[in-house]
This record gives sequence, C-alpha cells and structure tokens, in this order.
Amino acid sequence: MNGDSLNREFLSRQEKETQALFSSPLKPKCWLRYVDDIFAIWPPHGRECLDNFLLHLNSIHPSKQFTIEVKNNMSLPFLDVMTTKLPTQGFSHSVFFRKSTHTYRYLNVQSHHQPSQHNSVIRSLISRSIRLSDNTNRQTELNFLKQVLSQNGYNNTQINSNILNSPILAQL
Repeated sequence: MNGDSLNREFLSRQEKETQALFSSPLKPKCWLRYVDDIFAIWPPHGRECLDNFLLHLNSIHPSKQFTIEVKNNMSLPFLDVMTTKLPTQGFSHSVFFRKSTHTYRYLNVQSHHQPSQHNSVIRSLISRSIRLSDNTNRQTELNFLKQVLSQNGYNNTQINSNILNSPILAQL
C-alpha cells in the first residue's frame, strides 16, 4: 500500500468518525483526538445514553471499534496525563498517570553515550513534567522525577541544576 492509499484510508476513517458524531442525536460536550486516543466529556445524559452513543459509533465502521473508560474518583487518564475534575469549576492535571507496564528505565548515566545525551534525558523529562503538570502537582512530579533519575544513575546536583536552569520554569 503506498502513501496515497494510506492517506485515503485515514481520511475515510476520519470522515466516518465525523459522520458518526454529527449523525448521533446526543453528542459529547468535548471531543479531543490524538492519533487513536480520544478524550470526551459526556454531558449528563446518563449511562444508558452513553452506551447507545458507543453502539452508534461502533456501527459506522466495522474495523474501527471504540471503547470507553469512565472516570474513577473524578479522574481519567489521557495519554500520560491524569485529568481530575475539581469540586469547584475546572480541571487539574498532572503527569502522575503511568501505565502499569512503565519500567522507569531511561538512558543510564553509566552507559557509553555523550554527556550531552545524558543531559538531554534530564532536560526533556523536566520539560515534560513542568509543561504537563499544573501548579498544584508540579513539585510532586519533579520530586518523583528526581527519584527516578537517581535510580538511573544521575546525581542530585546535575538534576537540581537542570531544574533550576530550566527555561520553561523561568517562563512560569
């Protein structure tokens, strides 16, 4: 299958998903897609209506079947981010969600790589933690990251220096 065929197949699936959304009598309040993951907010139509909506989506394309994961304790993981609905209006988000298969193994500092590559591991994980955690959860996430990086052989001075000198943290 060449690139044009793959592109047509992808567009066809996207069009069918859009068709399914528009043809449904009840619609989600929010529908965000990233590759094959969707984050949706279902208005208070009830669980039976949500199940009917899922059946409707799955009736559109036989090879594309949707599944749902309903919030638990007002929280729902999406990609690597745990999103929590607050009692007041709004949402909280943190990178605390990690799949059970996550090994916390990163490029070990004892491996034979350039120092710049080891520093890139630290900087990229710090950047991700800062960008994806809200103010409430950021410090807890950074503390967890320090622990994981230490387990991979990085020293605390190097970790703390990268956190303090993070250009993303300076922008907050």
